[in-house]
Amino acid sequence: MVALDANGSVLTQGDRHRAPDGFVSPEHIIGVVHSFELGGRTYSVAPSQPRPRPSAYRMQRQRITRVLRRLSARRA
Repeated sequence: MVALDANGSVLTQGDRHRAPDGFVSPEHIIGVVHSFELGGRTYSVAPSQPRPRPSAYRMQRQRITRVLRRLSARRA
């Protein structure tokens, strides 16, 4: 659901669509999907919270780890 109009119609929009699909009456809505299962894993379709950005310390540590791995691979 994207919005409700004054008549109670619901504006819908597909996950991969840039523009809304259009208004439908509430009688045409048969359910709301909160999650689905695929290959034994459950996926939520609820809007996710933005992931926190990694700290500068963590990013620098990852860079150093990559450099050290490359250097040790060259020595072997």
